[in-house]
Amino acid sequence: MIGRTQGKGYALSALSLTDAAAIPAYATFYIQTMVSQGVLGGYTDGSFQPNANISRGQMAKILYNLL
Repeated sequence: MIGRTQGKGYALSALSLTDAAAIPAYATFYIQTMVSQGVLGGYTDGSFQPNANISRGQMAKILYNLL
């Protein structure tokens, strides 16, 4: 949902996440946009874990990065 609020026209880079293939096709563009903007970055092991729950602290960091 947050990805839809972002403007278009950013240069998108290929996702270098180790589990990028697990990201649903409908969400790939939004994830690429948010990673390109520095809002999302994944975990320290290089994964994104698209099916994992996130903590309140992780959501707070995402919202902070949007500012």
